[in-house]
Amino acid sequence: MKKGIEREERDFSVNKVCFLHQSYLQEGSEIDFSKKGRPTDGFLYLNACDAQFFFRGGKSLFAESGNCIYLPKGSRYRVVFSKVFDKIPSFLINCALSCEGKDAPLSKQPFLLPKAKSVKYQSVFSSLANRVPSSAKIKSAVWTLLALWIDSEKEEDDQFKKVPKYLKDAKEYIEQNVAEEDSIAFLSRKFGVSSSYFRKEFKKYFSLSPKEYSLQCRLDAACNYLETGEVNVSEVSKILSFSGPAYFSRLFKEKKGISPIEFMKKSRS
Repeated sequence: MKKGIEREERDFSVNKVCFLHQSYLQEGSEIDFSKKGRPTDGFLYLNACDAQFFFRGGKSLFAESGNCIYLPKGSRYRVVFSKVFDKIPSFLINCALSCEGKDAPLSKQPFLLPKAKSVKYQSVFSSLANRVPSSAKIKSAVWTLLALWIDSEKEEDDQFKKVPKYLKDAKEYIEQNVAEEDSIAFLSRKFGVSSSYFRKEFKKYFSLSPKEYSLQCRLDAACNYLETGEVNVSEVSKILSFSGPAYFSRLFKEKKGISPIEFMKKSRS
């Protein structure tokens, strides 16, 4: 899904900026915007911790130390911080992005800015952390982050154009057949390449192995089933071809940070 913006077509304004040292965060600290939605746009830099974001519908996003995350106004999520190993685990810039007088978030949900530019993000936030920054300095930092992201979006588009058609088809096939746990051998035969080559090329272009991507899709589908409340954990496990409810529950909690039963309860609260 395209996350980007056409920079030339949108004349952004950056206002109401605020820079925070999040020194109050500890192991297991949680911030919950799942009901009211986030009140501002923001850029979060994980200086010395990891963070797991959870969204309605079961999707999640993991970010590790060194990552920078864009947080759109109005987005609904719950985030849990872990592996905190410094007095200042993270830095946060709150701001208001607008275009022609209207709110203009870059996306509907939080997303990672490309990890390849981690050192540059660190430099941006460090320049603010070493002193009490002026409003102009914070705005300049936001523009720098936007420029880094827009450049990387163009690079990402160019890279996606290079993805071989059979890999795009394989990815789509996995997404459309979430109830099946197809083997690498089956998928490689279906798309006419060797198993080892298929596995290597899939991970090269999509950053996950075919097995990891299939599991991600199946667990996202499981969240959708559980959210309806019409099927129980055992039935979801069977529908999505897991070997049993216990195995399904273990994988679900490992990847989603919450048990299937707890997820069902939270979805109905």
